[in-house]
Amino acid sequence: MTLEEYRIQVIEKLKICRDAAQARGLLAEVDLVLTNSRISDRTQKLFWQTLNNALDAVAQESTLLLEKQAATALRPVVAAAQPVTAQYQLLIASDHQNPDS
Repeated sequence: MTLEEYRIQVIEKLKICRDAAQARGLLAEVDLVLTNSRISDRTQKLFWQTLNNALDAVAQESTLLLEKQAATALRPVVAAAQPVTAQYQLLIASDHQNPDS
């Protein structure tokens, strides 16, 4: 599976999360998968950036493509996921700057 395919899979799983806590848990699992895959920090950071961009698109499209109730349910999931993706990007950057920590 490519990282692009994995990102799409993660987005689809986020779309069916019932709440913000479930979304954060899913993203913690994604971080673990990425860390254990031994891909470079740069590639991991790029993954999180593209995931965050995809979440922007999901948020915008949800109001157009989903019924009101589904869009309303998805909004807090996306709102919880976006800061988490940004946090992982910062952690990767911090680890890269401080490799001995």
